[in-house]
Amino acid sequence: KIWLKNINMFIKSKGAVADGDCDDGVMLGEECPLYLDFGKGFYTTTDYDQAVKWTFVKKSRINSDKLIFRYVNEFEYNEDNDLNVLNFLTASEKWLDFVYANRKDDNFTHEYDVVMGPVADDTLYKVLDLYDSGVLTYKETIERLKTYKLSNQISFHTEKSLKYLKYICTYALEEDYE
Repeated sequence: KIWLKNINMFIKSKGAVADGDCDDGVMLGEECPLYLDFGKGFYTTTDYDQAVKWTFVKKSRINSDKLIFRYVNEFEYNEDNDLNVLNFLTASEKWLDFVYANRKDDNFTHEYDVVMGPVADDTLYKVLDLYDSGVLTYKETIERLKTYKLSNQISFHTEKSLKYLKYICTYALEEDYE
């Protein structure tokens, strides 16, 4: 497996981090949203621009006419061999099966502390929908996925894995009105 030590990563948040915890919470339990690429978890990326993009996505889902503040929080992740890590280097067959199971199977769970791999963004959702509806075969879906430039995501799924994150700083982005 390929693994990077001391990765600097970013998360989007509704607020600045205080004492290493973001204001919308590190949700690993029942309150965590379902149907994410790698299951319930705390999602980060090593790509600052991707984190900023996530703040716009989050902002667009908030139905409010109030002033919205957006933040990107930076963390350092220190690898530990004690963690059970799954690393998808590309959008492969195994990645597709894993993402598809997390997004479509209510009963799917996994045993990984950390999962790393490509982000299934809105463009990829369209491809997955074509696959789900039977328009694309499995092989055609994989071939289409290989043509996209994908950003990464690193998700933390256990309390144990969160102990390896160290808060660095918060970047306040411009103010926006909804």
